[in-house]
Amino acid sequence: MQVFPYPMRSWLVVPAIERDNLRAAMASVADIVVLDMSRNVTGSGLATARTDIRNILSRPRPSDGDGNGKNRLRFFVQINQLDGPHSQSDLDAVMPGAPDGIMLPGARGGRDIERLASRLSVCEAVHGLDDGQTAIAARAPATAEVMFAMDTFAGASPRLCALAWDAPALMADIGASQARDQSGQWTAPMTSARSACLFAAHAANVRPINTSFADRADQPGLTLEVNAAARDGFCGMMSVDPAQVPIINTTFSSDV
Repeated sequence: MQVFPYPMRSWLVVPAIERDNLRAAMASVADIVVLDMSRNVTGSGLATARTDIRNILSRPRPSDGDGNGKNRLRFFVQINQLDGPHSQSDLDAVMPGAPDGIMLPGARGGRDIERLASRLSVCEAVHGLDDGQTAIAARAPATAEVMFAMDTFAGASPRLCALAWDAPALMADIGASQARDQSGQWTAPMTSARSACLFAAHAANVRPINTSFADRADQPGLTLEVNAAARDGFCGMMSVDPAQVPIINTTFSSDV
């Protein structure tokens, strides 16, 4: 598996418009905080979110005191859909702050990774950043269409560091009413998507990242989910709450 110079066990996603939650996220022990401006951020809120993210990225970043910054808090920014009207403006707004990576929601295959990588090269040159320093994490599969293109992520770009499957987005795309059955197990369509992400990530030599566990109060359920993901070959997990992060970090081993 491709080696990146920092751990990627826990990915704590926080909407960029939720300032209180942003502060809680930055005080967490997450390996990566994903500053999300792609979901429920519209109109004037998008401009505010871009400004807030730029300000966050411009501040000194917390470190664990290891002396080389390997374990400092990392920031990825989840931009809007690549073909939508906002993605380039998102990049123009946040790239001066040198995020560690960009998370691409609804990635449709390797071609989207190539296109985003090209845009990032331009942004890095404009803002005096090292070429290739900005990683890419893709959320896929998020639609039924992408299930038939998961093999195209392999070789798309050396920037690609992770694939994370997106259960809520996939549910919406196929019109599923539930992601889990009565026993709490993933339904057959969700299991297929989970496996597709796992195999595609390993084939691409990047980290497979499990989708988030939605029930913030169900610690036993979270523990079962994290253990199952680690057992099956995932290297990390998305998170929706700072309280979930310690369980995720403890279960997944750091490979750096």
